[in-house]
Amino acid sequence: MKPATPQVVDCRQAGRSMGYVNLHGSMDFEALVGGSVPDGRGGYRFQPGPLLQAMLDGTAIFLDEMNLSEMPEWFNTLLDEGVLQVPGYSDPANGVRQACL
Repeated sequence: MKPATPQVVDCRQAGRSMGYVNLHGSMDFEALVGGSVPDGRGGYRFQPGPLLQAMLDGTAIFLDEMNLSEMPEWFNTLLDEGVLQVPGYSDPANGVRQACL
């Protein structure tokens, strides 16, 4: 297990919940943000991934090993813009904003 970073310790001491995702080379956008899953009735429904769920809940998320991901440019845009547009989950003008970086 890796040592805790100061930000992780701060979240824990403040009593805030925090998600954790270990990124890897085969992690894709859908696994992180969300995608379609069977609904049990022969159709599909959208299920939020860990990043979108953290943003919706206003909780922090620790994205570990980002350098191993195939999505570094996408992350840069999200961090710069602070908005993730997801149909059905966001106001087109405002998007879903990240809660904690």
